[in-house]
Amino acid sequence: MTTTDPDTTTQLDTAPLVQAEPATEEIGAGAPPPAATRPPRPPMPFEAKLLSQILGMLAVGLLGLAGYLLVLSPIEQSNDQDRLYAQLREELAAATAPTGGVINAGSPVALLTIPGLSFNQVVVEGTAPGDLRKGPGHRRDTPLPGQAGVSLVYGRSATFGAPFAQIDRLQPGDRITASTGQGEFTYRVLGVRRVGDPLPPQLAKGSGRLTLETSAGADPLQHGETLFVDADLVSTAAPTPGGRPGVIPPEESAMASDANASIPLVLGLQALGVLLGLLVWARHRWGRREATLLGIPLIVAVVWNLYGSVAELLPNML
Repeated sequence: MTTTDPDTTTQLDTAPLVQAEPATEEIGAGAPPPAATRPPRPPMPFEAKLLSQILGMLAVGLLGLAGYLLVLSPIEQSNDQDRLYAQLREELAAATAPTGGVINAGSPVALLTIPGLSFNQVVVEGTAPGDLRKGPGHRRDTPLPGQAGVSLVYGRSATFGAPFAQIDRLQPGDRITASTGQGEFTYRVLGVRRVGDPLPPQLAKGSGRLTLETSAGADPLQHGETLFVDADLVSTAAPTPGGRPGVIPPEESAMASDANASIPLVLGLQALGVLLGLLVWARHRWGRREATLLGIPLIVAVVWNLYGSVAELLPNML
C-alpha cells in the first residue's frame, strides 16, 4: 500500500504552469505572402501614340474654334463696327457715301437702326462670309436701303456679334430706320415669315421694301431654316442709280460658304507648322522662357487668322 506525502502534493498543486512557446513555423504561417511584382507595362506602339496625339490636337483645335466663334468673334465684329461707323459718319458728312454703281465689298453703305431691339449696326456692301464678319451685309444685286424696290440685307444669327439673332421678335408696325448717302428712311415692319409662309403683297411701282434675312435654328453652330422680316418703306423712295451688279457670285447667296477661304487656311496651317518648328529651335537655343515669350503672341495671331478662314467656310448667316 502506497502512501502519498501531503507536502509533495501541495508543491505540485502550487507550482506555476509554464506554457510552451509556439513553433516558429506556426508564427510564420499567419504572415501575408510578399506582394508579387508586376511585369513592366509594354510601351505604347508608335502608331497608337501618334494617333493619340493627333486626336488630342484636333480636340483642342475644335474647342478653340468654338471659343473663337462664340466668344472672340463678337469682339472682332464690335471693333469692325466701330471702324465702319467712323468711316460712314465721315462719308455722310462729306456727302461721299456710296449710293449706286459698283461699290467695293465691305464698304459701309447704311446705318440700320431698330429702336424696338436697341439695334444700331452699320450695313456693309456684300454678303459673302467675309463681309458678314463685319456686320449685316447688303445683297449687291438689290437696291440699296431707301431706294425703290426690294432691298435685301443678310445678317448672322449666332456668331460675330449675332446682329440678327433677335429679329424674330419684331412685331407688325415696328419701325426700322436706314441712314444712307441719300438721306434717312423709315420702314414699318409687316411681319416675320419663314420658308413656306405666304409672301408679302407685291410692291407698287416706285415703292420700297426692306427684307432682313438670317438663319434660324436651335443649334447655334448648325444652320436651320431661313427667317425673313419684311418692312415697307413709308418715306419717299430715293432714286435708284444704274450700274448695279445683275448677278452675284455663289458665295454671296443665302447660307453659302466661301470655298476661296481654303487657300488662306492651307497657307495658315503651313505658317503654323513653320512657326512651331522655329519655336522648338529657339527653345534649345535660348531657353524655354524666352521661346515662350516670343512664340505665344505669334501663335495667337496665326491661329486667330486660321479660325477666321474656317469661319468663312461655314454658312454666311450662321
